Amino acid sequence: MIRHGQASFGTGNYDKLSERGIVQSRVLAEHLLKINSGFTKIITGTMSRHKETLDPLLSLYKEKGMSLPDINIMNEFNEYDFLGIISEIFPLLLKEDNALNKDMSKLFEDKKAFQQVFEKAILGWASGNYNSSRLPKWEDFIVRVTNGINTIMKSYGSSANIAVFTSGGPIAGVIRNVLQLSEENAVRLSWQIANASVTRFKFTFDRITLSTFNEYSCLESYKDENLVTYR
Repeated sequence: MIRHGQASFGTGNYDKLSERGIVQSRVLAEHLLKINSGFTKIITGTMSRHKETLDPLLSLYKEKGMSLPDINIMNEFNEYDFLGIISEIFPLLLKEDNALNKDMSKLFEDKKAFQQVFEKAILGWASGNYNSSRLPKWEDFIVRVTNGINTIMKSYGSSANIAVFTSGGPIAGVIRNVLQLSEENAVRLSWQIANASVTRFKFTFDRITLSTFNEYSCLESYKDENLVTYR
């Protein structure tokens, strides 16, 4: 499972890669081919940032005359609607702590303020203590991601090497199930997943285990020391 490159925080359209995100995706694509990751199938969510992260890899396949793997698009691997969660859940939190207003007023100008609002809203949503009729529940999100993974497992067993281009939330959701994490720990884990990082699982038709978590050494060794990002 591969997290998308850095998205365009603070712009009119978050769901596209930033300039840094494009570089991250290119570096990742070169790394994947260098370690001979010939994928049997590639799956992406429906979001633009998922597809844009995949594009450099497809370009390299073509440049090197390699056969393109089959590509499937599955909405099971879309991220949760974090902006919807903030708009619906954070007002409920403000009723309990009006001091949070100072962060809300700087939401898209200050990354630290955004992180404060984001963390409190997402944790509140995942806890089940704060809900809105306009939002899917956290458990619904987990069921969606689980259904996507189950589809892969039942379809391919242990005979395939599959890349899933997705977001941090779905990756953390799968890890939550595999390691039986609490909801809070799963959410906090998702914030540690770097852009354009790789998390590996081994699976059969009925069993899945975590193999590696959050690999991004190819970004660390790149000439730009600021290439490792989390937002």
